[in-house]
Amino acid sequence: MSGRTTVVAIRQGRLRGVADGPVSAFRGIPYAASPVGRLRFRPPVAHPGWGGVRDAAEAGPAVPQAASRLAAVMGEREADWDEDGCLRLNVWTPGDAIGGRRPRAVLVWYHGGGFTSGSGGWDWYDGARLAAAGDIVVLTANYRVGALGYLRLPEVGADTQAAFGAGVETLADACAALGTPAHVYRFTRISTAVPGLGAPHCSDLPFAFDNLDAYASAPMLGPVGTGDRALARSFSGALAAFTATGDPGWPAYRPDPDPYVHRFGTAPDAERGVGPTG
Repeated sequence: MSGRTTVVAIRQGRLRGVADGPVSAFRGIPYAASPVGRLRFRPPVAHPGWGGVRDAAEAGPAVPQAASRLAAVMGEREADWDEDGCLRLNVWTPGDAIGGRRPRAVLVWYHGGGFTSGSGGWDWYDGARLAAAGDIVVLTANYRVGALGYLRLPEVGADTQAAFGAGVETLADACAALGTPAHVYRFTRISTAVPGLGAPHCSDLPFAFDNLDAYASAPMLGPVGTGDRALARSFSGALAAFTATGDPGWPAYRPDPDPYVHRFGTAPDAERGVGPTG
């Protein structure tokens, strides 16, 4: 980081973030009161705010969680959770958007983890490059996982329920039927670190955020070459463009016998960046 700081005012109080090149980051912003005591199984309650200027250089703790079942493909993380103060969000914004009049598109990213693990504050989801690529605002957030997030015991006030989504094609068909453009891609890049691992469903994450170095220990990424870095720039650029304009650079999906599905990947014999499926 460059070490420059910038201060902004929001409804809850003032924040001191870090400016790095064209992007300013504000991390660890509490969006709800700590989910402890009588609030442990309740819906989030608005944070009361703070006095003075709150430091927003660090993301803060993850939510309570056990070891991740995804560690075998994504790599191990050190336990950094604390129930007190865990409901936080992180924002990366173009520096000239602060105090400016031109609105920016906002990408809100909720991390995966099978409803049992993860954190929006981990370096895996650093949004600086994504924000710069599309001149957009990127927001990541923590949310309660496991029993603390999805236990359903209405008699004690725990009445949240997990919502498991439909498949990609089902969602794409539904969007197309409503007239909402849906752009579908297939990510085909395969790690060479673990024979037979293939391309697990989360293997596109390092490329989406153009943040390959944060996944250095992830078997799903493995060794990284120049073609991979080009792929990361291309893939994150498409995600940023879609956020900013609604168009990632390829035709919208149509529910017909031969729908267009864009391909992102590299081939062993030629590191090609992107292209349509055959």
